[in-house]
Amino acid sequence: VLQHVWITAGNEYEEAIAAYRLAIELDPQSEQAFAGIACVYMDLGRPAEALEAGERAAVLRPDNPLTHYNLGNAHMAMQDFIGAIESYRQAITHRPNLFHAWLNMGISCEAIGDIEGAVTSFENAIQSRPEYAKAYLNLGLVYSRQGRHDDAVAAFERALERDPEMKKVWILLGLAWRCKRNEFKAMEAFKAAVAANFYPEKAWHNIGLIHAHAKRHEDAMQSFRTALQCNP
Repeated sequence: VLQHVWITAGNEYEEAIAAYRLAIELDPQSEQAFAGIACVYMDLGRPAEALEAGERAAVLRPDNPLTHYNLGNAHMAMQDFIGAIESYRQAITHRPNLFHAWLNMGISCEAIGDIEGAVTSFENAIQSRPEYAKAYLNLGLVYSRQGRHDDAVAAFERALERDPEMKKVWILLGLAWRCKRNEFKAMEAFKAAVAANFYPEKAWHNIGLIHAHAKRHEDAMQSFRTALQCNP
């Protein structure tokens, strides 16, 4: 039954739910059926039902890291970040290199104000998948919140090295350089944001602030005018 669900269900979610329920009826100890129906509920935006089914799956097979990971996602969707962290920890216990568990645990830690926990989680995410740009982006954001601007710059630059199309990083990199009082590097980053057409009004506004700080008042006014033209 389960193999049939995966092969034929496609986007027919209600049919998939019916098939999983039949599988559970035939075998109430089927961890796969409970885990599968939990995934369908998440796809449908029904995290409470996903959580209930996922917890049944975890009882039946407590050593399955993906079940705990999916439980974490259900907790996150319900804004229960403490529950999410615990589920991600369980996932990582059984699979220490589970990248997305580390990444989402970092996001959950940040949501409850556990900045050190967020840093540790993002660093472990990078260790498990050093090519993934989003982990560097999130790590840079946390470093910025900590006032660790040197580390933030390094993280943002690594994010861009791994994904040059991640346009949002240019604004964040410019702000980090400004915090380091390196106006030249900040200007370069904001101009790159303009070239990438990512919130150019924010980039031009910050360029204006740099000119104003350097007492280049005409350049500052022109930059602020351009910012207004981008977003009246």
